Amino acid sequence: MNILGTRLSGLLKEQNLTQRDLAAKVGLTDMSICRYVTGKGLPKSETLAKIAIELNTTVEYLLGQELDEKYNFNTIKRMVSEHRKELTSDQKLEIIKLLL
Repeated sequence: MNILGTRLSGLLKEQNLTQRDLAAKVGLTDMSICRYVTGKGLPKSETLAKIAIELNTTVEYLLGQELDEKYNFNTIKRMVSEHRKELTSDQKLEIIKLLL
């Protein structure tokens, strides 16, 4: 498996998403996502950017670069900010506990 496929598979697993779920979110077929995961195809840059946004990561990470801790913090901060209205009270408390 290629680095893009490895990263996609890992992120999908971490977020409890299927290839079909991701495909629906970015407006692709599940076969397209399957080709990216198996290394039989590469997405266009615009598509890769959409995938990165949906998986709350960066194009650079998907392509093999490691994220430094500062960037991880900013990504987490952005994710919490964007989804705060969707979080339950228990989830918010869990985030607070993790920060302490």
